[in-house]
Amino acid sequence: MKILLIGEYSRLHNSLKEGLQKLGHDVTILGFKDGFKDYSVDFPLEKKWDSGLLKKSSLLC
Repeated sequence: MKILLIGEYSRLHNSLKEGLQKLGHDVTILGFKDGFKDYSVDFPLEKKWDSGLLKKSSLLC
C-alpha cells in the first residue's frame, strides 16, 4: 500500500514510516523543514515567507 504522511516536527512520522516499511508498505513523508531539529522528509516544502523579500520584511516587524 502507498502511504503519504504529511508533516514532521517530532520524529513521529519517521518512526511510523520505519515500522510501515518493515510491514512492506511504500511510505512518503511530505513536510516543512524547521531548520532546528532537521528531521528528514522525502519531499521538503518551503514556506513562501522563508525566502527572499518576504523574509526580510518579516524581520522588520
